[in-house]
Amino acid sequence: MADVVAASKRDPSKWSYGTSGVAGPHHLSGEYFKSVTGANLLHIPYKGGGPAMTDLMGGQVPMLFSSLGPAVGAVKSGKIRALAVTSPMRSGAFPDVPTMDEVGLKGFDSTAWYGLVGPAGLPPEVISRLTQALLKAGEDKNLREQLNATGCDAQFLNPAQTVDKIKADFAKWGRVIKEANIKVD
Repeated sequence: MADVVAASKRDPSKWSYGTSGVAGPHHLSGEYFKSVTGANLLHIPYKGGGPAMTDLMGGQVPMLFSSLGPAVGAVKSGKIRALAVTSPMRSGAFPDVPTMDEVGLKGFDSTAWYGLVGPAGLPPEVISRLTQALLKAGEDKNLREQLNATGCDAQFLNPAQTVDKIKADFAKWGRVIKEANIKVD
């Protein structure tokens, strides 16, 4: 990653990064990367991840911020090379690919996640039952292996941890959006 950053600063006209579109999670990841490294990269938004991946494989764009799922086949077939994952832990789909933290970007975390939410006022006993069921599902080795194979590394959080995650993400991504002056078209 240090070589990418240095090359982008030396010759910015040759360096860009593709994403699936403006203001999406991959665009935010790229801008976050730029903000913590000082890389000089032009954002190339595509109309979806498929066209972006096609242009990466064809050499029309030098790098891409993408979800892991669409990249699994291309990486395993050798059509593209994974430089690093943006999660704090290595991916189950790519155990040999280092994290951004491991390649020198300490604390870098740009992960998409899904949560289960309910209406305000949901009875505590319902929340407890759902939480216990999800935590139990998270212990299922077969389920975890199936998720990992798709590039989704399951992490099961309790309600308080989920609220903390939402607050932290809101602050971090709000800062990235403001600093990069990202506007939705």
